[in-house]
Amino acid sequence: PRHKPTPGASSASCNARTPCVYSGSTMRTTVGGAEGADFGGQSFAWHIAAHTDWTAFHGGEAQETAIGAASKGAIEARIVRGTIDVPAGDGELVFGFLIEGEARLIHDGEHALAAGDVPCLAIGAASVCALARSSWLARAGLVLVLLLHGAGCASLLTGTSVQVADVPYFPQTDLQCGPAALASLLAKADMSQPVSTLSSWMFTPALGGTLQQDVLGAARRAGVVPVRIAGNLRALQAQLALGRPVLVLQNLGLRRWPQWHYAVVTALNVQADTVTVGGPAGTADAVSARAFVLAWANADYWALVVLRPSEQPSGLLSGEYMQSIAALESIGQLDAAARGYALGITEWPLDMALVVGAGNVELALGHLDAAAALFERVVAADVSNVAALNNLAEVRRRQGRFGEATTLAQRALTFASAGALRAAVLDTLAQIAASDRAD
Repeated sequence: PRHKPTPGASSASCNARTPCVYSGSTMRTTVGGAEGADFGGQSFAWHIAAHTDWTAFHGGEAQETAIGAASKGAIEARIVRGTIDVPAGDGELVFGFLIEGEARLIHDGEHALAAGDVPCLAIGAASVCALARSSWLARAGLVLVLLLHGAGCASLLTGTSVQVADVPYFPQTDLQCGPAALASLLAKADMSQPVSTLSSWMFTPALGGTLQQDVLGAARRAGVVPVRIAGNLRALQAQLALGRPVLVLQNLGLRRWPQWHYAVVTALNVQADTVTVGGPAGTADAVSARAFVLAWANADYWALVVLRPSEQPSGLLSGEYMQSIAALESIGQLDAAARGYALGITEWPLDMALVVGAGNVELALGHLDAAAALFERVVAADVSNVAALNNLAEVRRRQGRFGEATTLAQRALTFASAGALRAAVLDTLAQIAASDRAD
C-alpha cells in the first residue's frame, strides 16, 4: 500500500468504491529505483486495497482485493483489523504482514507482532488469529493476510482410488502428444487408429501442435463420439470409475509462456495423492495431484472422453452429450447422430431437447413418420414447444397435409417471441402456403 505505480503505467481508474488492479505496470520499490513488473520471469499484479471500503469479515473488518479473481481463486488477499478468526481449511497456508500498529497471533500460544513481522501458518486444524486493536491514538493494527488454497500437505483426492486397466500408451515424439493421447483413447474403445494417421488429421505444422477443435474433429472422423466433461477431479474420478480414460490438456509452463501438452489420465490414487498419466516415453507416470491440477488449471481444465458408437452415455450430463451429438449432425454424420440421440433418449427420457434433436435428424434423413412421432412426443409433454410445433408443421407440409401444417405453424407462432425463432416459423408458414398453391 505504500508504493505507487509509476504515473502513466496503467490506464485503470479507481475511486473510493472501485478497486484498482494494475497488471504489468512499473513500480517503485522500497530500495529505491524503478523496477519493471517482470521479476525473474514472473509477472506481478498491483491492487490498491486502501481504495475499497471496510466490510465485516469473520468477527473483524477487511478491505478486499481482486487478487482472488486474478489468481482464479488460488490466493485470497485482504487487509484486516479487529479480532479475526482465520478462515482457512486443511492443507492451506496463511501469510500475514503487519503493516502498522501492533497485533497478537494466537496459534499454539500467543505471539506478539510488530510492524513488518511476517507470520506464516500451515493449517492442519482450526486456528484463530487475533488482531488486537490498540488505542485510537496509536491507530489500529493493520495486517495484510494472504490465504493460499491447497498449498499445504493435505490430500486433494478424496473417495475411492480408481484405475482404468489395459490402456495402451504411445510414445510422444516430434510434438505429437495430441495424436498419441487420442490414439490411447481410441485403442481402449476398440476403434484404433495409427498415430501417424491421427497426426495427418489433427496436427498443424505451422503451430507446432494440435488445436482442441482438431482433437474433437479427429475423434469424430475415427468413428467415436468425443464428449467434453466438467473440469474437476470428481468428474475425472467418475469417468475413470466407468472404465473411460480421460484426455486432458495441460499447460506445463506459465500462462504468459505456455507449454501445451495433451495427456491421458488412467488412474487416481487417493492414498498416495497421485494421478497416473501417459508419459512422453509411452509409459504410465504417477505425478502428484497438486502438480497435475496446477498444469490442468492453467489450460482451463479442458478434458474429454470418447464413447463407442453404441455405448450408453452413462455418467455424463445430458447437455454435454447433446453438444457432442449435435456436432455430428452439423458435419453431416446423420446416421451416427440418429444413433447417438436414440442412446441419449434412453438415458434421459424426459429431456425433450434430445427428442427434438432426434426428430430433426430423422427429418433430415427423410424419415417423416419417425420424425413426426418424435415431435408429437415433445408437443404432448409441452404444448408451447415452438421448435417441435414448427418442425412437425414442416413434416406435415412434406406429407401434403397442408391444413394440419398451417394449424401447427400458427400455434407455434403464438408462442414464438421476436427473433430468429419467430422468423423461422414465419418462413415455415410461407413455405406451406407456397406448397399448397403449387399442389
